[in-house]
Amino acid sequence: MLLNLFLGALAGYLTPQAEPHLHKALKDILLDDVPMAEGEFRLFAFIVMMMLASVLAALFGADSSAFLLLFGGALGAFGQRIYSALTTKKIEPAKRQEDDT
Repeated sequence: MLLNLFLGALAGYLTPQAEPHLHKALKDILLDDVPMAEGEFRLFAFIVMMMLASVLAALFGADSSAFLLLFGGALGAFGQRIYSALTTKKIEPAKRQEDDT
């Protein structure tokens, strides 16, 4: 089950690197007939990477868990943003109000 999480995270992390290669490969085949906006193609690339990760998980004989695969993919896709948001945001404790009674 952890293999699904790892493969999903790897697929999510590698989606931006695979996107230009997918775009180049599918430009003549699909993109002339079916126009896609940039965000739609990014989602399409993520779906392709998740399908490749699920095929790899099946080839490795891993116990398949769609939730762990997608959770890993989300962590891989948004992990850098989440990490930078958690490390750069300064959270200060709330100030206590003193009672004057």
